[in-house]
Amino acid sequence: MGWNHSRTEENNRRSTPSWAWLSALSVSACFLYGCTTGRGVVEGLVFESQREIAIEGAVVTITSLEGDGEEQFMLTDINGIYRFEGIREGLNQVTVVKEGYTGDLVKLADVVQGGDLTLDFRLSIVPRRISETLEIRVLDDLGPVKNAVIDYYQSSCVGKSSGCLSDFPEKDDLFFLFVGSFSTGDDGIAALGLPAVEEFNQYLLQFRIVGVGHRNTTADLLLNIDYVPTSIELFLPRQ
Repeated sequence: MGWNHSRTEENNRRSTPSWAWLSALSVSACFLYGCTTGRGVVEGLVFESQREIAIEGAVVTITSLEGDGEEQFMLTDINGIYRFEGIREGLNQVTVVKEGYTGDLVKLADVVQGGDLTLDFRLSIVPRRISETLEIRVLDDLGPVKNAVIDYYQSSCVGKSSGCLSDFPEKDDLFFLFVGSFSTGDDGIAALGLPAVEEFNQYLLQFRIVGVGHRNTTADLLLNIDYVPTSIELFLPRQ
């Protein structure tokens, strides 16, 4: 019986690895395949707030604020989505950079083991802005009209979103704000400063022209970021 008991203990020792051997196997597996213990997922959407559209190609960086400062980065896809896997457990900083955009660019991500954290970023596009001086030349059938008076008005939609004008089925439903009066010189020209035209906005202006020996007339000018003239000509009929 003693001999059999000795053989049994020897078999048990051969079939059961020591804790040191198990630890070595674990370290080797982590080295070869990467360990997921203490790791999580951070993902989200980057989109533009003005038009509620996805932003492709934004650079998203995630940096661990604990340990060795581990860092990863990627670009958002065509749907504005990013996804980081295997992120170190603990506090991380997520940063979004896209040229021409501002707004909510940095957030903190508190990652938990095996967790899936969603962080969306709402960015605002930096609008293009154009400022111009408009030169108005008043003519009749004989040429330039001097000393014509131009009353300048802006509609109630100036400086508002491009949808403002479409909210009014008829132009007569708009009300216009008086800006000032200008007179043409001997060359029939008057110069006035336009409002700064910004992206996503439309500007409806109105001019009312009065000239001695002429019939009064009005003219409208619709401005947007793609159309900001520096000069226009207005015809004033003779009486």
